[in-house]
Amino acid sequence: MVKEKSLELPLGHPLVEKLCDLSLKDGVKFNEKSEPNFKKEVLEEDKIKFKQALRVLHAIVNNETSLRYLSDENQKFIEDLAQAEKITNEKIEKTLEIVSYSGVDVDFEKFKNLMLNVDNIAVGLKSYSQSQLLDLDGGHWDLEVPSAPKESVTFRFDNLDSSGKEMDFYARSSLKDLKKGVVAIDFGTKSTTASYMDETGTYRLLSIGGDVDDASLEKYENPTIMEFRYKENFRNAYNALDHRPFTEKNDIEVAHEAQKNAPGVKGNDLYRFFSQLKQWAGADEKQNFRDLIEDFFFRKLH
Repeated sequence: MVKEKSLELPLGHPLVEKLCDLSLKDGVKFNEKSEPNFKKEVLEEDKIKFKQALRVLHAIVNNETSLRYLSDENQKFIEDLAQAEKITNEKIEKTLEIVSYSGVDVDFEKFKNLMLNVDNIAVGLKSYSQSQLLDLDGGHWDLEVPSAPKESVTFRFDNLDSSGKEMDFYARSSLKDLKKGVVAIDFGTKSTTASYMDETGTYRLLSIGGDVDDASLEKYENPTIMEFRYKENFRNAYNALDHRPFTEKNDIEVAHEAQKNAPGVKGNDLYRFFSQLKQWAGADEKQNFRDLIEDFFFRKLH
């Protein structure tokens, strides 16, 4: 939920992790591998919430501005929590309470840069203009979130425009931009072509990746190929939201960008590239692959 100079998000929203990281100085990273020791009666759902809350606490105590808002009592609780042998339900409840009514301070320029580049990070599109975030008639799709539940996090923004021109930013429902139309996809063995009909009835071709300023027709012949880099990162990001997940092209490349990376690859690294998509879709067999971390396989589901 967008508020004046702040943003309230559900604890499990992927933006929470990204904004917590932005609030930290270089070198002060959250320890992803740290595994709390829970009492037996703690439910799995509450374990997940606690781990998410730990990231927020880490951001608060390692940010001078955020830390100033913590009471002495809560600071003492956090210190004791770090030394606790077992995490109980009571400790989880108190941790979620602190996270929900405390706040994390984030530099507004860093936040703005992140939000205007979400699709550059995801698929290599050009950055959006400031109006996408700051204009009353604009608004950002990725800031339109459901009403924050009991477990929520508030991010306060500093380094705002001193003239007051950038005091407000806006969310926008993607439903406002839904359009009825016709889309056609030719899923080819070597390349895939996609097109749609615009508001004037004109058919437009679509390019997946590649040089956005390239005006040649060749860029619309999208190579039917994928490159696996960090498969699990992509899978986790994709499953985190029901709509517009915060995926990154650095985890899985497709079409033109994957094709660009393929020349010169040798040995088992060839298994990072999947160019037999159409053939595999019509076959019933297991296919072996690898990314930059591990080997894995795909089997077609019926």
